[in-house]
Amino acid sequence: MKIKPFHSVILLIILVLSSSISVIPVIAQVNPQSIENSKQLNLIETVEPIYADPGITIDPYPVMAGQPAEVCVSLRNSTTSPQEAAATFSWANFGLGLPFTPINGPVPVSLPPHSVLSQCTHWVPPLSGNLDLQVLLQEEGYEPQVSQRNIDVIELLQPGVPSPLIFPVRNPLGEIVTINLGLVPYLPGWSVQLSQTALTDMAPFETRLVTLTVTPPAGQPLPPDNTPVVDVEAHANAALIGGFRKVFRPPVSLHNLKDPIYAESGITIDPYPVLAGQST
Repeated sequence: MKIKPFHSVILLIILVLSSSISVIPVIAQVNPQSIENSKQLNLIETVEPIYADPGITIDPYPVMAGQPAEVCVSLRNSTTSPQEAAATFSWANFGLGLPFTPINGPVPVSLPPHSVLSQCTHWVPPLSGNLDLQVLLQEEGYEPQVSQRNIDVIELLQPGVPSPLIFPVRNPLGEIVTINLGLVPYLPGWSVQLSQTALTDMAPFETRLVTLTVTPPAGQPLPPDNTPVVDVEAHANAALIGGFRKVFRPPVSLHNLKDPIYAESGITIDPYPVLAGQST
């Protein structure tokens, strides 16, 4: 089904309201071959692109080959009845338009009425560094919902120093297309450039390499941890086929981003509660 311009938001609202369990943020998968529009509908105050869902987390990140990682997604049941669904976690090499591989198969999900919970799975990644994550939520009688977390944090960003990132762009469609690349910058004064903005006549499933170069302004302080720098998006036939977000992270990071700052799991004390006059 083809969604006409300016009709997609209304359709997404109808699909979201008809589903009893929602990925946070949520978007309905309209067509397995193309996702119309680059923005998803978020019912909990913020709107993020489908490829930068803050409700999907992975720890540790960047991942380390052969080391266990925990992948989680936030889910909500907005009804007065218990709900059953299945969440399928998948991963892909970092890039745009690359195929996803399921992790451990579908995970059963049971949500009490009016609840929000975090559904997790454990996984041993086969590679180190950046990767793309996807969650497919399926509930009987409703349209599937898809959301992704495609985040780049691996380059060391320094004031006045260009930082290149080479990433693959793949044509996931079964026809020859031109893939147009675009940038959504977040930080004033930062230089963000692509080596190419149009990949013409790409054959089905062909992959080409593109370079993103980011240069923080000289003489200015770097931003706080986890600050978005730029989004990179790929479009073909007026549809979003992939995207990722580049985020600033210092070389040594204190905070575990899946926890609120006041409940840091990386800080421990033993024994607790403490005992006056006793060493801890």
